[in-house]
Amino acid sequence: MQLFLSFADKGVMADLDLVRLLSPGDDPYDDGYPPEETAPWAFMGGMRDLFGYYANAVHQQADALLRLQQGLGSGGYSAFLRPGNVDWFHFHDPITVSGKAMFPPDHVAVRSGWAALNHGDLDRRSQLVASYLARIKDRSRPEALVGIALSSNRPEFFEISDASKMALMQYSLFPYYWDAGKIMEQVRRYEFRALFVDAPTLIKLKPYLDELMGLDVVVIHLDNNDPDVISYGDILERTTPAQTSGIVDSKGVSTVMFTSGTTGAPKMIRREGEVRTGDRSAKDIFGLSEGDRHLVTGPLFHAASFTWAKGHMNKGATLYLAEKFDPRVVLETIEEERITTLFLVPTMVRRLYLFQQASERTYDLSSLRAVYVNSAPFPPEVKRMGVELFGPKVWEYYGTTEVGLISVLKPENLLDHASTVGQVVPGVTVKVMADEETEAAPNVPGVLYIASPLTSGTLRKTDDVGVLDADGYLTINGRATDLIISGGVNIYPREIEMAVSSIPGIQEISVVGMPDEDWGERVVAAVVLENEVDWDEETLREEMRQHLDARKVPKEIVFLTEIPRNPAGKIDRNQLKALIASGVDGEGNSLHPESKSVNPGALALQGSSLRAVEVLTRVKG
Repeated sequence: MQLFLSFADKGVMADLDLVRLLSPGDDPYDDGYPPEETAPWAFMGGMRDLFGYYANAVHQQADALLRLQQGLGSGGYSAFLRPGNVDWFHFHDPITVSGKAMFPPDHVAVRSGWAALNHGDLDRRSQLVASYLARIKDRSRPEALVGIALSSNRPEFFEISDASKMALMQYSLFPYYWDAGKIMEQVRRYEFRALFVDAPTLIKLKPYLDELMGLDVVVIHLDNNDPDVISYGDILERTTPAQTSGIVDSKGVSTVMFTSGTTGAPKMIRREGEVRTGDRSAKDIFGLSEGDRHLVTGPLFHAASFTWAKGHMNKGATLYLAEKFDPRVVLETIEEERITTLFLVPTMVRRLYLFQQASERTYDLSSLRAVYVNSAPFPPEVKRMGVELFGPKVWEYYGTTEVGLISVLKPENLLDHASTVGQVVPGVTVKVMADEETEAAPNVPGVLYIASPLTSGTLRKTDDVGVLDADGYLTINGRATDLIISGGVNIYPREIEMAVSSIPGIQEISVVGMPDEDWGERVVAAVVLENEVDWDEETLREEMRQHLDARKVPKEIVFLTEIPRNPAGKIDRNQLKALIASGVDGEGNSLHPESKSVNPGALALQGSSLRAVEVLTRVKG
C-alpha cells in the first residue's frame, strides 16, 4: 500500500500531509488527534461514491481530517489525510482510485463506429497520457490549460479529459466549427501548455505551428505521425506508466467550456463544480445507472452533450458516439443497440418526429427509458411530438454553462406544465428581480438571479428573463438582450415563438426586432412551413392574432426553409437579422418575390423532408 505515499513523493499531493495508512480493524482516531478535532470530515462508504465527490465539508478547514475509504471489502484500507494550508480542494473523477478500476476492466465504456473502448483500456491510456502531461507540465504556469481541438466525436475526448485531471491540469474543449483564427485567438488570450488535435484541425493550424511553439504550446496529433508535432500514438507506446492519478487537488481541477456565443463572442467558463453537480443530479433526479446505454447525438464540445456523456460514464454506463446527428441513424441505433437514454435539443425532437412520420417503417424505441431535452426553447407542440414519438419518457430541464442545472420538468408534468421549464431543483435558489433591489411578485416577469453549487451559493445575475408561479414552476420569457421595444412596449421573442408554434403548418419560428423609423423596432417573424404548406402573410398574421396580444403580432413575416443556426445548434439571431436586412439570400436572390397563395388543404400534411436553406418569400406588411 505505497500508492498514497508514492503520490506524495511525486508531489501530486504536495499540499497535503499524509497522516497514516490504516489496515482493516485499525482505530482511525488513534493518530494523536482527539475525535472532536477531526470534524468536519467526509466518509465515503464505497469506491463508486468517491467518484466526483467534493469535500465541501473541509472547505477552508486547514486542520480538518478527511477519511478515505477505498471500498474494497474486507481487504480494503483506509487513509487519513490532513489538508495543508489550502482554501479549497475536492476529489476529481479519475477512472481509477488507488490503481483499482471502478468498473470491470472489460466493461465497454465507449463505442464509436465499429470500435469499442473498455474501462480497462480507457484507464490504461488515460494514465499514460496523464504521465506525459505531468512530465511536460510547466510549474511556472500552474494555470496553463490542456486544449482539446478535435473535429468530431471521438473516444479520445474522455482519455484526454481524464488524463488532464489526473495530472491536475484544467482542460478546454474547442468547438469543432472554429477556424484556425478563432482557435488561435483563444490560445493567445489564455495560457495553454498542450493542444490535442486530429488531422482536420492540424491542417487548419499548420500555418500557426511556429507561433504555437513560441507560445510554449505542445501540439499533439491523434491520427498520424507528423514531423512537426508530437504523435499521440508515440505517447501511448513510449510513456512509462506512473502513479499520477492524484486523488485530492488543493486548487480544484475545472473543465473550461466556451459558450455558444449566441449573444456575442464566446465566453470561457471555468466549471469547478461540474462533476459534483452533475453526479448529484444524476443520482437523485435523473437516475442514471451503469446499465444505461447512452447515445451521444450532439457534439462533445457542447456543454450539455459533454456533461450528459461524462455523467453516464461516471455511473458506468456505455456511451455510443454518433458522428453527427442524422434522424435515420439515431432511430436505427436506438432500435439496434437498445439505447436507454438520449439527450436532444428541441430541433432534434422535431426532426426525429417528422422523419418517423414520413418513414414507411416504425422504429422500435421501447428500450428508451428517458429522453432529456435542453439548450433551446421547447414549445408545447414539440413536447407533444416528443411524447407521441417516445412515450411518457421525455424530460425538460433548464440550466446554463455558468451555473449548472436550475430546474427540471419531469415526464409526468411535461404536458400539464408545457409552457414552463419545470420546478427549481434542491440546492439551487432562483430570484426573479424586478430591478436590482426589488424581487418580483409571483407571476410577474423579471431578470433571473441564480445561486447554485457552481457559484458557491452566491447569487449571479443571468441574461434570462422569467416568471415563477405560486407552485414554483419557472417560465423563461427570453433573454434580456433579445428584448424588442416596439412603440414603447417590451416584447420578448420567446413569448411569441411559444404562443404561435402550435399553429398548423408551422414547423419552426424565430422572432427578432429590426430597426423601424416609426416604431423604433418592429417585430419580424421568420417562419419555416411544413412541406407542401403555404401561408400568405396576411392570413398567417390573422391566425397569430388568435394567440397573441395585438401589440405583439409580427408586423413583418419572412418565410424560410430553415432558420439560421450556429454549429452548436442554437438559433443565430445575428445571422437572421443580417439576412433580413440584406434583402437577398445567400445566392443573391431577392427576398421580395410575389406572395404565394394559401393552400389550406395542405395543412393536414405533417410529414416533411428537411430542405436546404433558402428564402422562399418575404412579404412586407
